[in-house]
Amino acid sequence: LPISLAGTVYEDNNLDNNQDIGESGIEGVTLSLQKLSNGSYVDTGLSAVTDANGDYLFENLAPGTYRVVEAQPAGYLSVGAQAGTVGGGVRGEVTTVDILSTITLLGGEDSIDNDFGEVMPASLSGHVYHDADNDGVFDSGEDGIGGVTLTIYRVADSMPAATLTTTTLPDGSWSVSELMPGEYYVEE
Repeated sequence: LPISLAGTVYEDNNLDNNQDIGESGIEGVTLSLQKLSNGSYVDTGLSAVTDANGDYLFENLAPGTYRVVEAQPAGYLSVGAQAGTVGGGVRGEVTTVDILSTITLLGGEDSIDNDFGEVMPASLSGHVYHDADNDGVFDSGEDGIGGVTLTIYRVADSMPAATLTTTTLPDGSWSVSELMPGEYYVEE
């Protein structure tokens, strides 16, 4: 009997690697399917594109062991992936945040909830300046200070902690983008 493999790509705003109520699916994400053959995964030539709800489906497949590979959707960062279930039991493993592997299906089995969580990146910006009137506010007429090194630290949570540096521009402005949402602190 043929088998099927399905799941969802969704916006995981709270970074918990679960699609919660209110977290919408992402349309237009391409997923490719690979099959285990002689100890290696080979491309099946099959791909699926998520619908308006973020759902995808590979159907009418021969029994075997499969891998689903998500193409990173533009404008998003990967949060994680969840191996799906067959008859209520987990079948498969998370290889990376964009790959689910070892999904072994026998004739007539259907694997559901092979899901991928994504999030829109965050950014931080500000100014380093000479506070001439000592009021803690960057007022018009106060000079920015260029060439200052800033270190940005991500406070550890469910995502790995991150540290990066940037340098202020001649006008004292600085910005960093493509950050995983979360709590950060900035050190001058």
